[in-house]
Amino acid sequence: MSDGDPVLAGQANTSRSTTIHSTGTEATLTVVNNQGPALQLVPGFERTDRPDPGTLAPNQTGLSVSYTLPTDPSPATTNILMSGNALMPVATPPTRVLDTRNAAGRARLLEGRGDIDSQGRAVGGAFFVIDLGGLVRGAQGLFATVTATKTISSGYATVWGTGEWPGTSTINWWDKGQVISNGVLSESGWYEVNGTTYNDVVAVYVSSTAGIVLDVTGFLVPDPLYVTAASGRSAAASDVRTTAGATAGAATAARRPEHRLVRP
Repeated sequence: MSDGDPVLAGQANTSRSTTIHSTGTEATLTVVNNQGPALQLVPGFERTDRPDPGTLAPNQTGLSVSYTLPTDPSPATTNILMSGNALMPVATPPTRVLDTRNAAGRARLLEGRGDIDSQGRAVGGAFFVIDLGGLVRGAQGLFATVTATKTISSGYATVWGTGEWPGTSTINWWDKGQVISNGVLSESGWYEVNGTTYNDVVAVYVSSTAGIVLDVTGFLVPDPLYVTAASGRSAAASDVRTTAGATAGAATAARRPEHRLVRP
């Protein structure tokens, strides 16, 4: 189709550029079809799982944009947060994801099993990474309560989700034999163990020996369907952090945004 050629209803039309001029008060162009879509846009290029950086593409939650990092030239994609898919807090029934005092409470640990003493206490300098799989998919953050118990001296613990330990504390205790809790609002990130990628994790650092308990009470997600904790339903198929070619929530070696990788 050349510039200025008419658009033919009911037929495939390939246009390069079209300029419509109007000086009237009515709509310049009205497209109406009572039997079906009035206008259907069809991609004119072969879809690729690794689009060029800067490419915008529709997905199940809105629009995604591809990008690269200075440290890794291979493209990845992330969702564009808009009014329809911006993050929202979704509450869940309290779910215990860590309790150093018993085996069941340690089941989600990806790192740190060796940092627990015979009395079920985290030793000083312990670094834990907790798998949140099965509770959520593609979370950007979480709400929780962290509890320190069986303390033997003053200390603190930090809950965080991306990058290296931030050098801050989430909960402090100042004597032996204390039981103390505090609320948590933290990012969540990803972690890799022996070539297996875990898409939703949170980390805990403990400065001095104490029993540590972490109960999740909600997540920051684009949609409630991303949350599965105690809901009995399956997680949404899309992951706001899924990179090109990766399956959301699956244990793959696909690259994730480097800044969301948890490090000790």
